Amino acid sequence: MQSTLVQILISTNDPRAAFRELTFLQDALISTLRRSVNMLHRICVSAGFTLLLSLGSSAEAQTVVENGPNFVGVELLGRAFLYSINYERYITPRFGIGAGLATWEINNRVIAIVPMYASVTPIGHTHSPYFTAGMTLGVRASTFYDNPTAALGTVGAGYQYISNRGFVIRPTLHVVFDRQNHAFWPGIMIGRRF
Repeated sequence: MQSTLVQILISTNDPRAAFRELTFLQDALISTLRRSVNMLHRICVSAGFTLLLSLGSSAEAQTVVENGPNFVGVELLGRAFLYSINYERYITPRFGIGAGLATWEINNRVIAIVPMYASVTPIGHTHSPYFTAGMTLGVRASTFYDNPTAALGTVGAGYQYISNRGFVIRPTLHVVFDRQNHAFWPGIMIGRRF
């Protein structure tokens, strides 16, 4: 911030113009913080809703170790970069496919972030390694028929814990990439398998 202030003061000899520039930067920062607080609120509500879903269970499934083929969860950070609500369907007890959804507002346009992936847990049940690969698309939320505004590949690995009631905690580390760049990005999924 200090270097920005120095650049503004050097670029103009008019203190009033520098003050207007600083006021503009302050307003932009406040607007960004408000959007971040709203996004954090949405994430917390979604995580709370998922947690409530995960706590409720049917009487006969209370002590069953084998969980069903469906998984619903909220991922913080991870494949969609900030948050996403995800659904996975396990085709076999160890292999599943999934998709998620998140929305961002970029330049006054709502963008839908859609991670799609395959996952595998090669060994273990309650405690197991977790591997995943797929892609994340960014499209305008007003219509899903447009060409993607962004398409990135994702490959990840992590750890998965599943309780007897189907509660899942899954910390991961993803490599997000395109043809020229890559970045490491952590994530944590919390949800329920039923």
